[in-house]
Amino acid sequence: MKNYYEILDVEPGATQAEIREQYLFLIQAWHPDKFPNAVQKAKAEEKTKEINAAYESLRNSVKRAEYDRRIRSSRSNQTQEYRGREAARAAGRREEDERPQKEQARKERIDWKRSSNIRVFVDGQERILRVGELVKATVQYVDGATKEEMGFDTLRTHAAVRAAASRCLKYGVEIHIRQLVR
Repeated sequence: MKNYYEILDVEPGATQAEIREQYLFLIQAWHPDKFPNAVQKAKAEEKTKEINAAYESLRNSVKRAEYDRRIRSSRSNQTQEYRGREAARAAGRREEDERPQKEQARKERIDWKRSSNIRVFVDGQERILRVGELVKATVQYVDGATKEEMGFDTLRTHAAVRAAASRCLKYGVEIHIRQLVR
């Protein structure tokens, strides 16, 4: 079962206003028209469907209560599985556990949300700029691993800057500044 709270990156005790704010942020960040590449666009469309499904379930108090009930029953099953893994470890058998990596990625996303600084490249040199300094900037997205150019964008608002930075952080894409308006 997909965890709608994780998809929207909100806590289970989040208010309706917090859920709506995060939904609007994510839906803007993952809008398929922001991605020039067909593969990226398809992935964005899939992510947008997940975000919409999560929001549809969590915005309605009746559906949210039903979803929370299902999650609680699912967690009791997960608790039993966890106890089984612990018993296996005690017996000397080790299982691969991806939890530390996922937890580290989650902490990095939370740290980024708290931070107002974004790592960018200006004339090939890495710099840290504030969100406000990147509003109205023309940027180029570059794949961090292959250095393949992925497209251009003009970041018109603070929300657009945060959305672009969020996508880049999550998928290892670099932001290269082409024109910085001051």
